[in-house]
Amino acid sequence: MATVKASIKSSKLWKNFKTFKLETNHRLDPGNLEHARWLLELGNGTLQPQRDLNPDIIRIPCEMLSKNIANDIFPDRILPQEALQLRDRAILCPKNEQCDRINAEIINRIDGILKTYYSVDAVISDDEETENLFPPEFLHTCYSSGLPPHELKLKIGCIVILLRNLNGR
Repeated sequence: MATVKASIKSSKLWKNFKTFKLETNHRLDPGNLEHARWLLELGNGTLQPQRDLNPDIIRIPCEMLSKNIANDIFPDRILPQEALQLRDRAILCPKNEQCDRINAEIINRIDGILKTYYSVDAVISDDEETENLFPPEFLHTCYSSGLPPHELKLKIGCIVILLRNLNGR
């Protein structure tokens, strides 16, 4: 119960959020009924397991795989003034490292000068010995799902989501 109360939907601020729903499968071509059937069977849990695979493993047909999903969603070259036209496109990733790789690829497609911003790279403690345990070089390599990366690379026209720490810490 405490986990539910700590979620963002339980916040007094939730009423200020705009909720977006993924409603259209843009990869589903109306002429591709085989793809539609496969997706329905997968979603309904009725997809027949392959004989040569563990029943818990699903084989995705090769024609449904993307060699480079960024190429399927974004153009090779993006002008800064085109950002508004591309803001409704998104690529969902199961892991942060995949998201970072795709973000880096897409930001390289945007024309313009890359600007890098760095995080604070010091430990503040009353104990000098504790501060010395964590040199900036070490802090730059730390990567946690709860922390932003040390480097934030931006160009004019790139889409950014800003989050604010409401605790004030």
